[in-house]
Amino acid sequence: MTVLLSALPKPDSSTSTLYDTVRDIESRQETDDDRLRIMRHAYDERIPLALRRLECDSIPIDRREDLFLATHLVVVHRPDAVLVDRLICLHDAIAATNNARPYHHHRVHGVLVASRRFSAANELRRKFGISVSELPALELAGGTGPRRLLLSEDGITDVPWPNQEGWQIVAVVHPHCAPSQRAMSKVMDGGTWSWMLPMLTLLVPAGSAWEEGEMRKWNAHHPNPPDGSRGAWTYAEGCGNQRDAGVSPTTEWPGH
Repeated sequence: MTVLLSALPKPDSSTSTLYDTVRDIESRQETDDDRLRIMRHAYDERIPLALRRLECDSIPIDRREDLFLATHLVVVHRPDAVLVDRLICLHDAIAATNNARPYHHHRVHGVLVASRRFSAANELRRKFGISVSELPALELAGGTGPRRLLLSEDGITDVPWPNQEGWQIVAVVHPHCAPSQRAMSKVMDGGTWSWMLPMLTLLVPAGSAWEEGEMRKWNAHHPNPPDGSRGAWTYAEGCGNQRDAGVSPTTEWPGH
């Protein structure tokens, strides 16, 4: 399994006060809820009006890095569409002055993936040439949105992808592929990675030939998939047959 964003270059430590403040709060020995509430309050109290309005080009250049790092730290702990938009805004402003570095791109990409903005993540990848896998498009023809394929004794059922709050760990998997099967077994059968199961979405790229037999065989040996619904796989339409032998899953989450 390829884990992205787990070993990113550490940004320059010469940051200003806001990032230091939220980072210090993050290390406090308090309950998670209290710590996150204090982090968010400290962040909201000190960000400029221009960031609230998503007018990041008007933020002084020497403040953008600090605001970017602080916003990323807060959004990783407390997923919020408003914070994601602010992070993108700051990234774009930093990139516009040629000051963006790979860690800027990777952090935004991880947040986009974890918040399921796959098209935006792919666009970021293409625009800045970052070394991450391209994700399958999830939009279906007619604008019906992401779907899920349920394999059961009654046949195959196509159902909407349920709305879920918080981050999701998205694994692009290939059910007939040995490396994918080994990686999925490592996550689903062992204790080390079991913590990620409530957040894990298995994404199978759609192709010309579904590996239905392999998927049913997998379901028979793993009756409790991550989302709690037997036999559920999320799939992406119209991205071609990507189930080449030897392809292992790619897993992404926002990271630090």
